[in-house]
Amino acid sequence: MRSSIARNPKKFLSFLTVRPFSAEAAREHWFPRTIDELDSHKYQKSVSGEINTAFLDTFIRKEEEYQDRARAIKTLAADFTPGQRIPNVVYTEEETAVWKDVWDRLDVLQQKLACEEFLFVKQKLIDADILSPNEIPQMENVSNYIEKKSGFELRPAPTFTGPRQFLNSLAFKVFYCPQFVRPQGKAMYSVLPDVIHTYLGHAALISQPVYAEIFQDIGIASLGISDKEIHELYAIYWYAVEQGLILKPGPKVKVTGAHLLANIRQLEKIENGEVNIKGFNLIEVLSRMDGFTLQEHDKTLFIAENYMGIQDIIHEFATSCKRPFKLYFNQETHSVDVCGKTHMFMGR
Repeated sequence: MRSSIARNPKKFLSFLTVRPFSAEAAREHWFPRTIDELDSHKYQKSVSGEINTAFLDTFIRKEEEYQDRARAIKTLAADFTPGQRIPNVVYTEEETAVWKDVWDRLDVLQQKLACEEFLFVKQKLIDADILSPNEIPQMENVSNYIEKKSGFELRPAPTFTGPRQFLNSLAFKVFYCPQFVRPQGKAMYSVLPDVIHTYLGHAALISQPVYAEIFQDIGIASLGISDKEIHELYAIYWYAVEQGLILKPGPKVKVTGAHLLANIRQLEKIENGEVNIKGFNLIEVLSRMDGFTLQEHDKTLFIAENYMGIQDIIHEFATSCKRPFKLYFNQETHSVDVCGKTHMFMGR
């Protein structure tokens, strides 16, 4: 499905640049242009410094019995090579019990609060035996389903990828996610992503081409921009994709954000009217990232009028970035091209 971006080349190109093209500038702002370069040692080395494991260490420190388990699953993911089958995880009875408990409680809340697109595809995933309330899915199976529907693939993350690597990967329809399950003590609310976050939060919507386009737009917008701009773009990703709300006819507020959809406590807050909902304002969203912590910002959510509105927000931000060259994603070669003013937009 082609979005308004593809139907409006001028708007798309303005989204990608506001400066004249410069080949020298493009060399100075090195970024991956193909999925092979995303996987290259050069790129992995360039982003390795931004990976911070302190958050994960804090997460598992209070669950002493979980430390060895978390390390084992991280090691399994670290051995993964792109192009290979994603390794299966043999989940324990305790982990499966957490999955079942969270599934049952989330399902009731999701039926009330999630957007209809999410609920429709979630049922499709159940009908296809990809999702089940009784068994934790394997990432390979979920990834294969998503890739057939929208072109996105899941990849196991041995640790939590830094914001640049994570956002850059979206340009090439790659979504990094961990394979571990939150411990029982975090069943109601997990700050960090886990398989519940990925499979019961992201999988249904990222399977849909229209929503997957939003992910890829964010990824393309992240290529070749400064560290400060990456930080700001991640704020947009957080509030539009992880904490996202959308206005539906009625009018009704419906949940699209994966962080909300995968956390019982967050959905209960929305159901009980314990959150402050505002219209999505780019300036306010960016200002809220100063001293950002997840817990502090759980009380305020931003709502978009529709999916097109989310894309417009991304485009508005991208036009403000100081990236001195134009980019577009070449669907035929599955690569990002740098081009000058004379190049025509070729679609996605």
